Amino acid sequence: MKKLLAGLIAAIVSVSVATAASVRTTFEVIYSTGFFSSSPNEETRRSVLPTARSEIWKAYLSRLDTSTVRLIEQRRDEIQRRLDEIVTNIEFIDERIDKNARKMSFTVRAVVNDNMVSTLLSAGGARSGQGSPFGFLILPRIQAQARSFDATVTRQASATSGRVNEQVDSDEVKEAAGGTSERSIQGSQVILSAQTKTSGSVTRRAQKSIWSLGDAKDVDAGIVKYLSEAGYEPSTFADLNNECGTVKTAEVRADMIAAESGELSDDVRREVIAAMRKCEQKFFAIGTLDIDSIEQDRNSGGVRVRASVNIKVHDMSRRGAPAVASVGPVAYYGVGPQEDGARSDALKRAATEASQQIVNQLRAKNLN
Repeated sequence: MKKLLAGLIAAIVSVSVATAASVRTTFEVIYSTGFFSSSPNEETRRSVLPTARSEIWKAYLSRLDTSTVRLIEQRRDEIQRRLDEIVTNIEFIDERIDKNARKMSFTVRAVVNDNMVSTLLSAGGARSGQGSPFGFLILPRIQAQARSFDATVTRQASATSGRVNEQVDSDEVKEAAGGTSERSIQGSQVILSAQTKTSGSVTRRAQKSIWSLGDAKDVDAGIVKYLSEAGYEPSTFADLNNECGTVKTAEVRADMIAAESGELSDDVRREVIAAMRKCEQKFFAIGTLDIDSIEQDRNSGGVRVRASVNIKVHDMSRRGAPAVASVGPVAYYGVGPQEDGARSDALKRAATEASQQIVNQLRAKNLN
């Protein structure tokens, strides 16, 4: 029962994280004599509250990708006017005073409303029905099997030997009861020597993974929702391919799943690009969300799943369909009381975060 309750709490927390970010930072302010008594009081904290909110916002910005920061800069005045709504629940965790330097150090924690930031960045987008057509083929893959190989050790040995003959002379003197006898001995001395050398090498083969197709419904729904809200006109590859393609969708998916890198073979890629151009798609996103790690979550006692993201967005209106945005390699995590829930959470979070980064990169380039 305790594990189930902990898992449910973790699931609730994981949902809230998608809409709000907890940020912690430390900053310093210089004070004048008589500004406080022995330690900062409530009046002191109220006076530094605007500074605390500003420092929290700076710390939040440091987490974002450069394309998102550019968009925020474009709407800086509007965001600053609403910073009180964006950064909330400021909590003073630690306070320190350096009387010699006349400085106060504060450690604060606050909540940044991700949804509000995303809404402000999406303002001014194209109205529904007027956005750019945006096709996508983003497959969730699950690591069904992973094979690792032992190292192969190769040894080489070489041996050399030598034989040396040396002539020697020796005098032998013997004493006996009848007197002393002496004789000279001549012969040869043989010296044998041997030397052995060994060398070797170790060959290691990379791990080989076998992938299977995960549930694409939640992933497709999340991407469609976010791209639509951003002003684009998204369509899944399956829908577009039914009208404009010459190769079956199942064959395209099988080609991506079979490849370790998740990329299409050259022949299939040409067919896919041709189908997207025939359907007059402005942008086309292709990539994978790979579930490559499933383990027990130490905090909740539930299951923790990792989804690794690799996605590229191509401009189909230009020759060669160059990539104009990309996400990954980057990983997102999901937690739940059971494996299915944790896996679904990881895929939903990965799809949402990847869509947000793609939109921000395109807008930073004025590609709408």
